[in-house]
Amino acid sequence: KRRRLRVALPSPRTTFVLALLLSCHKLTFGANGEFQEVIMPASYDATTKYLVETAPQDWLTLCGHDVQAPVKVVDADLSTITTMADKVVRVEEPEPWMAHFEFQSSYDSGIGLRLLRYNVLIEYRHQLPVQSILILLKPESDGPAAKGITRRSLPNGTCYYEFRFQTIRVWQLPLNELLTGKIGTLPLAPISDVGNSGLSTVIRRMQARVEQEVASEDRNEFWTTTGILMGTRYPAPTIETLLRGVIKMRESSVIQAYLQEGREDEARKMVLEIVKDRFGSFDPKLKQFVDTISDIASLERLMIRAGKVPAWQDLLSQS
Repeated sequence: KRRRLRVALPSPRTTFVLALLLSCHKLTFGANGEFQEVIMPASYDATTKYLVETAPQDWLTLCGHDVQAPVKVVDADLSTITTMADKVVRVEEPEPWMAHFEFQSSYDSGIGLRLLRYNVLIEYRHQLPVQSILILLKPESDGPAAKGITRRSLPNGTCYYEFRFQTIRVWQLPLNELLTGKIGTLPLAPISDVGNSGLSTVIRRMQARVEQEVASEDRNEFWTTTGILMGTRYPAPTIETLLRGVIKMRESSVIQAYLQEGREDEARKMVLEIVKDRFGSFDPKLKQFVDTISDIASLERLMIRAGKVPAWQDLLSQS
């Protein structure tokens, strides 16, 4: 009997193969607003949050903030509106300030308003100025809403607020600057502006630095995060081939078992998120019902129904 793994951050090997699977899936809508195809969304949150948490100063440097003062990660849970920003750090300069990092792997037309909401809540909680930094992981996440400014005006044209944020487009970052820069942002190198550089050459140059600067017990985790980020741009077979010599992988049968567990958990979460978005709230018995379903195909069908039914109670009986 398989044990169900319920951990906040899976082991490096599990996370690697799970994220490669999830990076291939998407969520689409029909013209009438109903779900036509619902599969698992990409999930890079744990990886990007982990990278900032382990080297916040390196990420500030990447974004053009050459900070010499101490930096510490602070609680990003903005529970007053039951939401969570990606990562928030406090810069302990003579006049302290906060930096909020938000990562995107898909386009969000409302990202400016969301960043503004986080910015105001962080400033209200910490009573310090806040720099909001949007980090786009792939070109598909870019668009008009990510230009770095959100402005709202009244019908008569009077502007009642203007909010500015910093946008970093990873695929435009110079490859050599990442290869020779801070070790904390080195995992971004394969998805930066690689140009005509061969990926195998990039990995070799990264490996040389990792062997010099990363403790042996942390190297597998480093390559795991690199592989997950590569999933935003490259197919799984390419990634596995490139990293085969630097990352340790479990036997394929064990990996597949973990993958299946991860897909089921993600599917259950997505069903409940769709219901919450459509109906606002639901009875705990719906969650209990969803938790009893272990077949991934049934869960995907339930996601489609969740986007169509007139009431959440209709989901309690599968048809």
